[in-house]
Amino acid sequence: MLDAALSALQTGDLAAADELLASAAAGGEAPEVDEARAQLSEAKGDYPAARVWLERAFRGYRTSGQGPAAIRVAAGLARVHYGFLGNLAAAKGWQARGRRLAAEHGPCLEEGYLELALLACWESDIPALTAASERALAIAREFGDADLEVRALADSGLALVSAGQITEGLARLDEAGAAVTAGEVANPRMASAVFCAILSAAARTGDAARAAEWTRLFEEQWNERDLTMGAYQVSHCRSEYGAALCTCGRWDQAEVLLQEAVEAGRRSSPVTLWEGLSSLVSLRVLQGRVEEAAALLEGWEDRQELAEAAGRVALGRGEPDRAVATVLSALRKIPGDRLRAVPLWALVVEAAVAGGDLDRAAQAAESLEQAASRTEISSLAAEARLAAARVAAARGDHASAAAECEGALACLEDEEKPLLGGAIRLELARAVAGTDPSWSEVEARGALAIFTRLGAETAAAAARSHLRSLGARVADGGSSALAELTGRELDVARLIAEGLSNQEIARRLYLSPKTIEHHVGRILAKLGLRRRGEVAAALARIGGR
Repeated sequence: MLDAALSALQTGDLAAADELLASAAAGGEAPEVDEARAQLSEAKGDYPAARVWLERAFRGYRTSGQGPAAIRVAAGLARVHYGFLGNLAAAKGWQARGRRLAAEHGPCLEEGYLELALLACWESDIPALTAASERALAIAREFGDADLEVRALADSGLALVSAGQITEGLARLDEAGAAVTAGEVANPRMASAVFCAILSAAARTGDAARAAEWTRLFEEQWNERDLTMGAYQVSHCRSEYGAALCTCGRWDQAEVLLQEAVEAGRRSSPVTLWEGLSSLVSLRVLQGRVEEAAALLEGWEDRQELAEAAGRVALGRGEPDRAVATVLSALRKIPGDRLRAVPLWALVVEAAVAGGDLDRAAQAAESLEQAASRTEISSLAAEARLAAARVAAARGDHASAAAECEGALACLEDEEKPLLGGAIRLELARAVAGTDPSWSEVEARGALAIFTRLGAETAAAAARSHLRSLGARVADGGSSALAELTGRELDVARLIAEGLSNQEIARRLYLSPKTIEHHVGRILAKLGLRRRGEVAAALARIGGR
C-alpha cells in the first residue's frame, strides 16, 4: 500500500496517494508512512504540515535504530525549513544533526543527500557549495546512485560558474541537464533541482538563450512524464528566467515572468518570493518607478537576498550612503561568488560617487576589477572599466574616463547587454563633452535610443539632460512617450482607447487576461497616467491614433 502511495506521488496523483496513505496509517504508526505523508503535504503546498510529519518520521526512525533513514529525513527537514519556511538557522541545525548521525553510523548513501539538502541556488557560500557537491558526487559514485550523481554534478557546475569558471561549470550543468532529459533521473525532485541550477547559472551569466533552450527541453520531459510543477518551482524558474531576460534587455518578457514569479512565491516559498522580488524591484527602479519598487520591498527590508534591490531603491530615492551600507552588508555574506559580487560592487561605485565618497568608490572599483578579472565573461570586464571611468570622471580626469569607456565598449562587442552598453555610452558622452561636443552628442543620443527602447526612464532622463547641457534639441519625456511603448503595448493602448475591457483585448490579441493586465500597468506608467480612461486622450495628444 505504501509503495502504491509513493508511486501515485511520483506521478502527481495526490488524491490516490492521500487515500492510500490513510489506509496505510490505519495499521499503526510507522515512520515510513509519516515520511510519505510529508511528501504529500509538500506536494499540496502545506509546508508546516510537511515539517510536522518529517519530525515525526525522524523520531520514529531514531527510535527504531534506522540511522540512514533518519539522516535522509534530516536532509528533508533542512530543505523544508529553509526553502519553504524561510528558517535558515533551523535548516543548518538539521544539516548538523544529520552529519552527527552520519558520523555515528558510518558511510551511507543518505549522507550524500544530506550534503545537498539545500538547493545550490540558495547557497551563498560558494566554497562550501563546492565542497558539499564534490563530497556528494563521490558518495553517489561509491553507492551507484544515478539521481544523486546527476544532482551533484549540477550543483558543482553552478558553484564553478559562480566562482567565474564559466566554461567548465556550464559543461557540467549541460551534462546534468542531458541526463535528466534522457530519463536517467527517476526522482522528480532531483530533476527539478538540476533544472534550478541550470536556470540560476543562466541568470547569473545573463544567458537568456540557454535559459530558453533548457526550459523548453525540461517542459517537454515534464509533460512526457505527466508531471506538474509546484508553485515554488514555477516561482523559481520564472524568477531566474526573468533575471536572464532583464540582463539581455528583453524587459517586456521579463516583467511578465517576474510578476508571475512573485505571485507564485507568495503562494509557496519565501525564498522563491525573494528571488522574484529582487529582480522585479530592480527592474522597477530602472523603469523610474522607484516608489512602486519601494512598496514591493515593504516588510522584507531585513533580507540579505533583497539587499541589491534595497540598495537600488535607496540610490533611486537620493540616499547614496544608505545604498552603500546596504550593499556592502550583502557583499560580506557571499564569499567566493564572483558573478553576484560584480553587480553589487558596481552599485557601490555608483552610489559612492553620487555621495561624494571617492575613496570608497575607488576601493569598490578595485574590488570589482579583481572579481571580474577572475571570470570568463567579457561584460563583467566592461562593468569594471565603467566603474573605473566613473571614479576617474568624479576626480576630474576626463581623458582617463573616456579611455576606460572606450575599452568597456570594446569588451561588449560580442555580448547582448544593452543597458550596460547605454550606460557606458552616456558616461563616454560626459567624459568627452569638454573636448569634443559633437562626439558627446552622438554618444548621448545613442544612449538615449537604447534607454528609450528598454523603458529605462531614469537613465533616459539623464541622457536628455546631458543633451540639453550641450545645447542639443531633444524631445522631453512626455513627447517621447509614444516611442517608449513597445509595438504590443501600442496595440493594447489603442484597444483601451476604443473602450475594450481586458477580457475583450485578450480575445482580440490571443493573449491571456493576466498578460493584458501587465501590459496595461506598463502603458499607464510610461504615459504617466493614473486611469485607463485617460489613455484615449493621451494617445490623441501624442499622435498615437
